[in-house]
Amino acid sequence: MTARCSLPIATFALAASFASAALAEPATWEQYPQLVCRGSAMLNCDLDGACGKQDSTAVWRIDFAAGKVTYATIDVSEDILAKRHIDYGYGIPPTNNMLLSSGRLAVFHVDAGASGAPQITMLTLGASFGKLNTTTFACSTP
Repeated sequence: MTARCSLPIATFALAASFASAALAEPATWEQYPQLVCRGSAMLNCDLDGACGKQDSTAVWRIDFAAGKVTYATIDVSEDILAKRHIDYGYGIPPTNNMLLSSGRLAVFHVDAGASGAPQITMLTLGASFGKLNTTTFACSTP
């Protein structure tokens, strides 16, 4: 499926919807030292604005303490370069962000969930080969 979209608006509006949601305190990595995240959807956009959505089969194992992300579906791992939890105050919701050595940015959203079990969502933003991509993941503790 290919659609025309304003690349900056489509990609960053999706990221902003997660980043602007109220996040659980403290930071995600302080609550959950390790996560397994399974991709659900991926949006790839060309620099000219043509976008395509597809299912994601990615599985990431995140070890915050070791500073590593291991991709279970391919034989690759990368380093976590930075983690940042910011509570701006003034009615601005806090953010939980992680920067990876590939240049990807990951934004986490934690919701208590109706059952009381936490619902952890991760949204990644990256660029490669003339494309910008966004992948949505559902995460759980190992």
